[in-house]
Amino acid sequence: MVTCPNDPIVTIVIPVLNDTMALSSLLPTLPVDQSVQVVVVDDGKGDDPTGDALRERHPGVEWIRTPPGRGVQMNVGAAPARGRWLVFLHADTRLGTGWLDVLRLLDDRPEIVGGSFRFALDSMAHWRWIEHAVRLRVRLFDLAYGDQALFARRRVFEELRGYRDMPLMEDVDFVRRLRARTSRTR
Repeated sequence: MVTCPNDPIVTIVIPVLNDTMALSSLLPTLPVDQSVQVVVVDDGKGDDPTGDALRERHPGVEWIRTPPGRGVQMNVGAAPARGRWLVFLHADTRLGTGWLDVLRLLDDRPEIVGGSFRFALDSMAHWRWIEHAVRLRVRLFDLAYGDQALFARRRVFEELRGYRDMPLMEDVDFVRRLRARTSRTR
């Protein structure tokens, strides 16, 4: 992995399949500057006029088409990454305030190779039990899922050979391999 001084700190990889509505509300929330590279990986057919309009509104985003499969999408999206960190973000997920500052702080801590952000819902309070269940799962099993915006150092992602091509739970498999990699470096 070769890095340049002007490379972004983070590359955000967003895998999508017919997610134009979610993506159209997500993209404006992401920074548009030199510190963040955004890659959208679509495994749709590409004949969506609203998707074409979205591409025109966000020329700074890199748009890639792939065959179906979330693991495939995330690996293809990570391939052109220039950031030292990779963030895998679902189109219906939002990054909380200060997420970029967290990665900047972690950049100076080589023992930290990856992680996830806290899961929170914007919806009605009666769904808050889901947030609590996710926090409990993470605390008890040290197991985050992809809807928590997983992140990893790009070099470690490459060492692990990325996501495996699996029909389901590719995020769980990756988190387990990342955790095993972290245990070996301590």
